[in-house]
Amino acid sequence: MENLPDEVMLMIFEHLPSRALAAAAEVCRRWNALLRRRVVEVQRQDDVKRLHRGVIALHVSGCLDSLRACLANVIDVAPHLRQLTIQATNSFGDETIAALHRLRHLDHLDVFIRNRRIEMGLLPVLMRLNSLVINETVTPGVLRALAKSERVRCIHMFGRSLYYPQRELLAVLRARQHHLTELTLRCTELTDVAYDAIGQCSNLTSLQLYSCWLMTGAGALHTTRLLKLRRLHITGARMVRTRALSVFIDQLPPHVEELCLSATWFGDDHALPLARRLPGLKVLELWRCRLTSCNILEMARALPTLYSLDLDISLTDIELLLLSDHPTITDIRCLTERRFSLYSDEARDSYSIVMEGSQGAGGRRVVRVSSAQARLARKYVRGGGEGYRATLFYYWTQDRELDPLPLKQPPGFDLDDDDFADD
Repeated sequence: MENLPDEVMLMIFEHLPSRALAAAAEVCRRWNALLRRRVVEVQRQDDVKRLHRGVIALHVSGCLDSLRACLANVIDVAPHLRQLTIQATNSFGDETIAALHRLRHLDHLDVFIRNRRIEMGLLPVLMRLNSLVINETVTPGVLRALAKSERVRCIHMFGRSLYYPQRELLAVLRARQHHLTELTLRCTELTDVAYDAIGQCSNLTSLQLYSCWLMTGAGALHTTRLLKLRRLHITGARMVRTRALSVFIDQLPPHVEELCLSATWFGDDHALPLARRLPGLKVLELWRCRLTSCNILEMARALPTLYSLDLDISLTDIELLLLSDHPTITDIRCLTERRFSLYSDEARDSYSIVMEGSQGAGGRRVVRVSSAQARLARKYVRGGGEGYRATLFYYWTQDRELDPLPLKQPPGFDLDDDDFADD
């Protein structure tokens, strides 16, 4: 990518969400120079003055006053805005909704607001989007109307969007089955009928299904028909028993690079078959599974491109060194012999292992080891115990390493729900 001209780099950046763009700006000086005027984050009233005509991605968080001031100016100052993410501590009214209607070039919207409902008043805006993040409970009729959209290709259910009309969801899936490329759902009430409809969305490259409590072995097999998948998350599928899970693994789409099977019956007998089926796997999460540490090591050795391993299993220092000797692994989350404490000056929720003689700057490769016990602020995560990725509360947190609670915080401390929008 170092040899690509600036124009091509900017075309690539335009396909990334705002949070990914903010992270990309920290990669190197060149990327920072390209992106620093393309992505703006507004947290305070004074940040509004940073808006300009070149802004294509905007992230607004904080109080309603800064939101109103920002949206009141963005139409005139940044008319070509394409991606908008809002975490507001108050409900916004007719004035704010009217401002959203005027953003004619908007193609990605992620709104997390206090009223906790996606109302029909936002429908004209939703119908123009390519990518929609639904963080709230949707009122009846919104999803059914969205099925008539000719543009939507990415639908993500995050935040509090746990319950929604299943019939309306099926209408969207069937109407857009040849167009959807990304789908994220909280599946507490979904049955195999819905998974069959998902399996007919032939162009999906990313499928994230959380809390799949009613999924059976037959429902799991429906997802294996999606041959273009690169990312597959299925958590909480406890009704898919050991034998059915083996059949599911044998039929996984062969090009999957990121897999999450937390809170399932995945065990030692599935480890090597998974490695044989997905030799190109790069990211793997297995929380609340029946794996042992020795089989984790064998599975990792059989995955030559694996770089991220996410577990809630105890690994000794020796086992971590053996994993770190893997030629590509750079990120491990697990339980370790080292004591992670968030309430003392020596507290650390992660540490690094430097491997000599590996590829990288100076012939070294740094492996980051994170604690699976690190307590994160409730504004970032939901409960459920289905693994790290299933607990994320915001869409924009999925590509970001979240900060743990502050040091020396009293053990009984927790954030109130009213603080969810603070950043």
